[in-house]
Amino acid sequence: MDELIQAFHDDVERFGYVPGREEQNKNGTYTGATYANRFGSWNEALKTLGYAIKKHHGYIEVECYNCGKSIQKEHNQIKNANHNFCSQRCVHQAKVTENCDYCGEQFEQSYTNAGLSDELKHP
Repeated sequence: MDELIQAFHDDVERFGYVPGREEQNKNGTYTGATYANRFGSWNEALKTLGYAIKKHHGYIEVECYNCGKSIQKEHNQIKNANHNFCSQRCVHQAKVTENCDYCGEQFEQSYTNAGLSDELKHP
């Protein structure tokens, strides 16, 4: 089997799924451009190698971290997000619980300030 083709099958096995072109560019044995050049396009490469064509825009339903409202976000927006929000208002209203580094007591802080102040005000 051609080395390029085998490398892609190996990458799929290593990732545990069929990577998108950008992920292949960053973490694959060969870049997505290499496959696109060889097969005419990235999608044609996937089809020729026996994989389903990846959609560029796939939406996933998630809950807003603050209000619980169901929202749809693109896969790439969720993949790297710790929390999802339906609006900027919910981002600013959200609270997180942290522990004071000084006394260990738990306190609530706004999500946007989380990690910035890790101690309660002590005399």
